[in-house]
Amino acid sequence: MTASFVPVRRREDPGAVLRRLFGGGAPEGPADLLGLEQEYRLRAGDEQLDFRRLIHRLPVPGRRLDPGDPNAYRLAWGGVLTADGREAEVATPPVRRRPGFARAIESWAGAGRAELKSLLPDGVRSEGYSTHLSAAMPASLNERVAALHARTFAAAQMLLMDGPASPGLLVRPRPGRTELCGEYVEGARLRAAAALAAGSLRACAAALRGDRAALRALPPPLRASIVPALARFGWYVDRSAFGPDLHATGRATLLDREAGGTISAQAHLELAWAAAREALGASASAADLEAADRLVAGLDPLPIEAPARSTSPAAAVARLVPPAPSVFGQILAMRRRPGFTAVACLATWDFTVFELARDGRRAFASIPRASLGRFLRMLDAGVLDSVIAAYLAAPPAGRALAAHAQTGAAGLYDAIGAPGELAAPERHPAAALGVATDRPGKRREDEHAQEVGAQQVPVQEAREPGSGDESRRDEGPPTPRDAVRTAARPRPSGGGVIGALARIVLVGGIIIAAVLAALAFIPTPSPCTPDPAQPEQTFYLDEWNAFEDARAPDQVGFDQAEVNEALGDALADRDLPVRNARAHFCADGTAQLAFEFPLGPASIQVLAKGRLSAPPVAATLDEVQVGGLPTFLTDPAVEMARDLVDELTSYRLEGPIDRVVVRENAVLLFND
Repeated sequence: MTASFVPVRRREDPGAVLRRLFGGGAPEGPADLLGLEQEYRLRAGDEQLDFRRLIHRLPVPGRRLDPGDPNAYRLAWGGVLTADGREAEVATPPVRRRPGFARAIESWAGAGRAELKSLLPDGVRSEGYSTHLSAAMPASLNERVAALHARTFAAAQMLLMDGPASPGLLVRPRPGRTELCGEYVEGARLRAAAALAAGSLRACAAALRGDRAALRALPPPLRASIVPALARFGWYVDRSAFGPDLHATGRATLLDREAGGTISAQAHLELAWAAAREALGASASAADLEAADRLVAGLDPLPIEAPARSTSPAAAVARLVPPAPSVFGQILAMRRRPGFTAVACLATWDFTVFELARDGRRAFASIPRASLGRFLRMLDAGVLDSVIAAYLAAPPAGRALAAHAQTGAAGLYDAIGAPGELAAPERHPAAALGVATDRPGKRREDEHAQEVGAQQVPVQEAREPGSGDESRRDEGPPTPRDAVRTAARPRPSGGGVIGALARIVLVGGIIIAAVLAALAFIPTPSPCTPDPAQPEQTFYLDEWNAFEDARAPDQVGFDQAEVNEALGDALADRDLPVRNARAHFCADGTAQLAFEFPLGPASIQVLAKGRLSAPPVAATLDEVQVGGLPTFLTDPAVEMARDLVDELTSYRLEGPIDRVVVRENAVLLFND
């Protein structure tokens, strides 16, 4: 770096300088970037462990920075370790599609396996569970590419990834990328699956953009029973979606073509790989293509023909060439510049937010992925010192980073809104059935098990190319029993609908100053989420204590089972006739508290609904629903429900909580 300063135009705002230097850049083209997530089941003897209960007790060498995933640790090598439901998940940094990309993906996967293995306690072993391959995809193509891929390339992708017991393939348009989710693979099979995924998605995009040669090269579309995915928007292709069981008869399976007639799975595999190979062109080296070449030609067995010998043999890991250091890991270090410090406080693969601090003044720099490496080099070289110092010297002007759309370009801000709002919105699974709805978040369930049970759901077949337009959290705040204190508060006054201020506790320890806006009488109140399975014990106290002891910035989350255990602990010493108290966190950002109480021969059901904010932790209570009411018990039941809601609110959680963000099945607590 030869320049020692950034030339600032007269009266130019420092934020404008940053935008000029680090604009968002051109969007990634189809499959220009490739990503990998792999999930592992953890076992101690014959028992499967829940990684959500374990991850925060491990010496993970990283920081929790993801605004939408409180379990995710960004690691020094650039990857991410998190919990996806009960499984451990390792996500690798994005890899650019250029010669050597398949080997790079394999190397990153090896680094992730080695990291996970090094962290696990003695007696705990990992077993490969699933592989998710992603390719960058413009929004204008994403949904149509996924739908076309399910009909043209899914069978081939399944043959290269799935084992004898595998259920099928998920094809999902995610924000900025198309994702293919199949069986766990590693080594040569991972290289082959990555090459086919990159080439096939690129081929679909080219065909949909009107490239006639690419359209002619596509394998023939198959007649298939494709159903909507359940946990995330997209489609599920079962092993029997093509009629016969593809995994039972393998290469010899006869597949029905949409245009009529049949084609063998082997012939279709050869056509699919030829189209993907052509689409990769000069961006793939011979080494990138060799593994798929051998599998397709039958020189090496498919996974259904010979299951993998082991999950992660140490010898195979040792043979991998270590990947080059990633800029996504270089963000972890605090940078001390003359007059200010810079430290990453939020990070996804798409953008990173740095907190800039000097003499009590804080500001935030949001940097898109394409500019991240150059930003760090210029920051470390002192080139940006004058720009950042000038911004910190000026009084705050109220600039807030509060929406995902703002993260596409570089900018300087005085504050950050709810971090979850910066995450890219996900389409709701119901959109695949024609119900359009957006939500942020990440699935936390065994999706394949759900998809297998969805085979009876009919879905309109995807359209031909060019025929039209298109598209790990169960966390919540626990309340350690020793941190709960009684809070004095006014009693609510009555009169028709209740219109008095009350202080109540949702989810075992969050105090909310609430306006009881409405009281509804219904047969059975229905919470926004199902009750989770309650394990024998959770570790919410360990996670809370780690959060309470950590230095800012930090964040923590707890699944509903942990929250419900915390609520039970908080109520254990209270003589209240309350049964089955449980918390629910809704996709629309609201929180709910449900409980039952006996009254005469009836069991009265209560559901309180409200919205949370902080600091201090507070909310508006929008409605209380009371159900299970015989007519002759209406008046006493309402009065008792009031008293119990009042009693259930007499707790105060003391802790470093600056923000509370509610997600479906999740509450995230932030210490800024």
